[in-house]
Amino acid sequence: MYRVLLVEDEEIELETLRDYIDWKKNGISRVFTARNGRRALECLEENMADIVITDIQMPGMSGIELAETIVRRGYPCKIVFLTGYDDFSYIHSAFQVNAVDYLLKPFTIEEVEACLKKVRSELEKSEIADWSRKTAAKQLLEMALREKQETELLRKNFRGVFGEELEECRFGIIAVYGKTEENICSQIQEKYKGIRYISKTERISILLLAGYLSVKDTAFQIWNDLKEDAPRAVGWCSGAWTADCLYEKAEKLRNCCVPAFHMDPPELFCADEKETEEEKAYHFREQKERREEICRLVSSGKKQETLQTMKDYFQQLKGLAPKTFAGEVYNLYMYLWNRLVLSDELLENWMEAEKILRENEIFEANNSYQMREKMKQYLERMLAFFEEQNQNPNYYAVYQVKTYLQEHCSESADIEKLAAEVGLSPNYLRSLFKEATGKTILEYNTEMRLQRAAELLKNKKNKVREVSLAVGYENVSYFGVVFQKRFGVTPNEYRKMV
Repeated sequence: MYRVLLVEDEEIELETLRDYIDWKKNGISRVFTARNGRRALECLEENMADIVITDIQMPGMSGIELAETIVRRGYPCKIVFLTGYDDFSYIHSAFQVNAVDYLLKPFTIEEVEACLKKVRSELEKSEIADWSRKTAAKQLLEMALREKQETELLRKNFRGVFGEELEECRFGIIAVYGKTEENICSQIQEKYKGIRYISKTERISILLLAGYLSVKDTAFQIWNDLKEDAPRAVGWCSGAWTADCLYEKAEKLRNCCVPAFHMDPPELFCADEKETEEEKAYHFREQKERREEICRLVSSGKKQETLQTMKDYFQQLKGLAPKTFAGEVYNLYMYLWNRLVLSDELLENWMEAEKILRENEIFEANNSYQMREKMKQYLERMLAFFEEQNQNPNYYAVYQVKTYLQEHCSESADIEKLAAEVGLSPNYLRSLFKEATGKTILEYNTEMRLQRAAELLKNKKNKVREVSLAVGYENVSYFGVVFQKRFGVTPNEYRKMV
């Protein structure tokens, strides 16, 4: 069943057309109406229609202009024009904007039904073509993951299926180890809009991400989401790769997942830093618990206990190869950064201003002592922040809200749900958050999503539609309006400026 939007400036004609046809008999489940082109576009943003039947001559925005806007915005609608004898000359223009058909006034029921039959046929053809493209894309990606492909053949196939050059289409790659039911895969694909494909075997699922997503952050979020239900190991390869590299990266992840069978609980890992079993002088469980303990102590502002636990942590790492040692320190750094800094804008700004410990400094250190001193400075700055904030009894409620919004960046803020999370009434939470941040929860959430969008747009390979989905705006045109209101320029204009 399809949905139709009727656009006609004459109220009597609009109501007659709406009530004239047995729409359900003709495969139409919903009928929307609009009296002008502007309202028609608003209606399409709110309720996307499959078919738009519009008068050509209307005051303000004509039917032709409406159709041109629909095409420009990429709305997947089939367009039918209504026309009288004296504006028949417009038909040529109508078909230049890919109109499927036209109805000449006055029309009969039979003519409308014949037109609807033709449009339904076009829609069905489009659905079949879309399904064929998606099937071909899945098969191509599955082959690229399963066996080494000859580059030139792969390039030709990518051009045919994706309409892009091989070098222009890049993917992040993540592996999830553990029995992954179909509904879990569907939930992952639904939540993380940038996931292009999931290849499943009995125990290992390989996820391909759109190149604009942070592989590391996405892997962390997936691992965090899955551990509550049924813990699974999650690994990733750093960077974004062209399809001719996918087999090599997938094999690396598969091999790294083999030891995951013995992990208790399953861990989060980067395949590029994964060492062999012989090089491991410690247990994954102990390291995970130690990181969690340090994180808990830091957020509680307990300085002496934090520094002693960190000292014990470094003592435990002694005897590891330098690269492995540095990798573990890096894991602690990233764990604290993801769990504490990224979820708190105030702390992130503080850490940026202090310029304490950049990622590369860990690997540039000459010895373990230098690494330990750098990490100590890093922890002391965070401790100072939390000691100050903990004097404010309401800080944690605001902190929890910010954390939740950071973790659900692709969703709009649900005040009722947030209030339940922190155990406060919605009205009190609104007041508390506004007092602490100077912004409403909605303003904060919108600003955070738009700042993320601005970052993604700096990479000119990221399409505006992909960026819009990544920050939770399903309607690209609405995203453009919100973005322009915030930055004063459209997303495309912004990308040209940076």
